[in-house]
Amino acid sequence: MKSKVYLILMMFSFLSYSCGNNIECDGDQITLPNGDFLTIPSSWTHEVMPGIDSYTGQITYDEEDVFIIYDIGGLAGSYVEPGSASKITEQSDNEQFWYEEVNREYLDDEDCCVLVTFFERGPANFITPNDENFDKVLEVLKTYRSN
Repeated sequence: MKSKVYLILMMFSFLSYSCGNNIECDGDQITLPNGDFLTIPSSWTHEVMPGIDSYTGQITYDEEDVFIIYDIGGLAGSYVEPGSASKITEQSDNEQFWYEEVNREYLDDEDCCVLVTFFERGPANFITPNDENFDKVLEVLKTYRSN
C-alpha cells in the first residue's frame, strides 16, 4: 500500500513538473493551411485569411495585444534572409527557424517588426508588430511542427 501511494505521488509530481505553465499541456493545437501544426494558448484565436499565392492567416490574443500574421509558401519569399548578420537561430519541435528585429514601416507601424522564418517549410514566415510580447510569441513558435 505504501508503495502505491509513493508511486501515485511520483506520477503527480512528474505531471505537475512537466506541464507547469507550458502551452503544450493546456493549449490548443491548430493546423496551419500548409498542414503543419502549432500549439497556441486556448485563449488565443486563429483565423485563416485569403491568400493570393501563399497561405496567410493571423493569430491573436486581444487581452495582451498579441498579434501574429503568417505567410507560408514558396511565393511568400523568406522574410529573414539566410545571410542576415542580425538573425538569431532557434529550434522548434522539429524545425530550425530564424528571427530578427527590424525597423521598417510595415503593418502600418513605424516601429516594426520581429520577423520569423522557418526556411525549410516553404518558407513559413511569421510577423509580429513589435517585441513587446515576443517572449509569448517565441514560446508559441517553438511548438511549430511540420507534418
